[in-house]
Formats: sequence, C-alpha cells, structure tokens
Amino acid sequence: MPNHTTDNHPCFQPQSRHSYARIHLPVAPLCNVQCRFCDRKFSCVNESRPGVTAQVMTPRQALEHLKRSRERVPNISVVGIAGPGDPFANAEETLETFRLVKESFPDLMLCVSTNGLNLMRHVNTLQALGVTHVTITVNAVDLGIGAEIYDWVRWNSEILRGREAARILWDNQELAIQALAFRDIVVKVNTVCIPGINSFHIDQISQTVAGLGASLHNVIPLLPTAHTPFAHLAEPSPAEMKAIRTTAQRYLPQMEHCSRCRADAVGLLGQKNEGEDRPYVAICTREGLEVDLHLGETETLQIYSTLGDGPVLVDVRKAPPAHGGPSRWVKLAEILKDCSRLLASGAGPLPRSVLTANGIQVRIIESSIAEALAQVEPSLEPEKPFACGAACGGDQFGCAEEE
Repeated sequence: MPNHTTDNHPCFQPQSRHSYARIHLPVAPLCNVQCRFCDRKFSCVNESRPGVTAQVMTPRQALEHLKRSRERVPNISVVGIAGPGDPFANAEETLETFRLVKESFPDLMLCVSTNGLNLMRHVNTLQALGVTHVTITVNAVDLGIGAEIYDWVRWNSEILRGREAARILWDNQELAIQALAFRDIVVKVNTVCIPGINSFHIDQISQTVAGLGASLHNVIPLLPTAHTPFAHLAEPSPAEMKAIRTTAQRYLPQMEHCSRCRADAVGLLGQKNEGEDRPYVAICTREGLEVDLHLGETETLQIYSTLGDGPVLVDVRKAPPAHGGPSRWVKLAEILKDCSRLLASGAGPLPRSVLTANGIQVRIIESSIAEALAQVEPSLEPEKPFACGAACGGDQFGCAEEE
C-alpha cells in the first residue's frame, strides 16, 4: 500500500483514528445508482449511516463550514466528499469543492467515496487537484449477483436494469480502480455484506479488486433500512463478519474500524457529530422576521438549521394546543426532539423546566431571527428574567398553565 500520505488518514490507517479527525462535506445530493439497501435522507437526525446528512451545502458553504469546523476540531487531517448521493453524479460541485479546499487548506488530504460509475471521466482532474485517497463501493463482480443488488443504474441519461446495469457499473469500476492505482492514488474498496445475496461472494470481490490495484478492503455489514427492498434482511452477526473478513484477508488487508459515517461527519471516527441529534433551533415568531412571541402564545414554531452559510428555514411545526396543562410541554418536547434550543420573547418556569429536562435550552430574547441565531452559543445567551404575565398580557395563552 502506498504510504506517503496514508499515515494520518483515520480510515486507511487504523492507528490514526484516535488522533486524526476527518470531515465530510455534503455537497453531492444526486445519485446515479439505486441500491436495494439504500435510502438517502437529507434531514434525518436520528441515523448515523451513509446517505444521511442534516443539510446539503454548496461548495462555498462547504468551505465556510470547513473553516469553522477546523477551528473547533484542529486535528482534522482529511477532507472527504461522500454524498449524500454520489460525488460524480454531482461532479461539478464535487470538483469545485476540492478546488476551494485545496486553495485554502493545502495541508489537508483530499478523499472521495463513490460508486465509481462516472469516476473514469474525472481521474486526471482528481490527480491534478491532489486527491490522494479514493473509496469505491463494489458490491459484486458477478453480473447475476449485481442484478439482485441494484434496482437501476443511470448511464448517459438512460436507466438500465438487471444484468446490463450491473455490467455497466462493474466495467466502469474495474477501469477506475486500475486508473487510480496507476496514478499512485490509494484505493479502498467498500463492500456491503448482504446475507444470502453477496455474503458468499466477498472473497471473490477481494481477490478481484486486489488484482486491479486496490490497497484495502472494507466489508461493511448490511444495515437494514426501512422502506427499502432489503429491509427484511437481518444484519450479519459479528461472528459472520469475522469469518468473511478472515477469508478475504488472504487477498487484501481488511479495514475493521469503519463507523459507517454520515455524509456530514466531523471529528474522530466513531465520535458523534457535535449537535448531530439536535441540529436545529426552534423560533417563536409572529410573522417570521422577529423573535417576538411568548412561548405560551405560540401556535406554530419555525425550525432553522444553522449548519450552512447562514440560517435556513427547514420546517414549520404546530405547537400543542393551549390549556393542556403540563402535558402540553411534554408534547412540545417530543415535537422538538431534534432541536437543541428554543428562542422566545418569554417563557414560564414550567415549560422551561420541562424542555430543559428534555435537552432543549430555552433562550429568552427579543431581536430579529438573524441576530438571534447568530447568538446561539451558550456564552452569548442574552438571558433576561421572566415575570409571569409580562409577555402574555394576561390573555391566558398558557400563562396560567406555566406557573
């Protein structure tokens, strides 16, 4: 395995995963292959797996996100693009992001993870940009098995299915692995182990890609995902995975520390993203411009993401009806379970207590939404005392329930 840049890559070098962090920039929403185990979700906060991200970014937004993330996580050594779709179904965005990162952070390694279908068209550009590591997901080198795994493949604007789809995909993967290895770009092959579909075929995959120049093999157990054709299949057991990797080890070194990263992962492998479970902020507002409503008056809440270049409104949610007693705030906490903070012009001690106990910080502030969202760090909280009735004017929109 080439090692001139691999020592500090936490995915390619297991000893590095405790010291060096990675960041994935989610700039690639489109995909050109539909696998029967995959469901790409753009705003899912309860899953950590490939294809999931809290937000899709533009290349410029991704660069700003990287700048802020590196201030917070200074041991980032590698910048990767891994979706949430396929980077080369979004080649323009992917390559522009790499160009921007190379200009601003020439010390960082560049890495990309792809299905390989459109990769050959961009191998020379990747080399010119200084991309040093490429991961290609190869789930079959046998066309009959591939036909069972892929629902469809989009090739030159045509939708292919069955063995023809599997053939086009594998032909392009084969060429890409060889071309990358020839250019001394380190190639890792990912394979999703699907019981009864390709689990008996993985040693053949490992042997084949090793002969093409791949350096590392990462066999990933199927993660059954709802609403997919393979949702009914069981995840392979640790004993089954150990046996499969032991056999494949004869042909290629096996990666055994994969954490099945999200497309927006930041930090050490296996470390949950900061705010991953609660990336949003809830706003109590009359017309969508100011934080100007008491929590007890609020009938709907605007939900904002602050991950990209400026706040983005992602949802509007209905609050539980008034006069529900303490259960009103328990229900609200459930509605806002993906929010880390709630901003309001006032709130009573009971809802604040219930929401705080459920992991939602209540901030009392009166300002524009943009100004308020710029002050979400704890040290900048413009807290002010609450006086019962002061904000709601005695109109009983929850005031009596809050005491």
